[in-house]
Amino acid sequence: MSVCPDGTTAPPEPPLGAARARAGEPLEKAGITHPEGSLLALYTPGLLQRYPGDRGRERLAGLLAGFAGCARQACARGTGALLPRTPQEDAAVQTARTHTLGPDRVVWCAATAAGGRRDRPGRAEPPGRPE
Repeated sequence: MSVCPDGTTAPPEPPLGAARARAGEPLEKAGITHPEGSLLALYTPGLLQRYPGDRGRERLAGLLAGFAGCARQACARGTGALLPRTPQEDAAVQTARTHTLGPDRVVWCAATAAGGRRDRPGRAEPPGRPE
């Protein structure tokens, strides 16, 4: 889920493809654009186990909309409000706040044909344009 600075929320639409745990199948990638200062929340269904349908996701969005604290505080806010005292399944949540990085803070990495990596620290290159 993405919570924009203006309080609007949107679930990112992941590409259709193989599950990450399946060996040998290609993975899809997706580019998602978020406004500066957005709060991203990735969670497992166990976090919302007390709530039927979309109610849990709506409750999480309401907790995080307009929240100005750091990502760690956002995690605590979500788990404190949504986890039952005795969870029936595993629950996890990870949050991050978006910030634009300068080109000196970006590392671009491409896979080689032999399956290795070719790192180029400190250099921002658009994906899909290896040299």
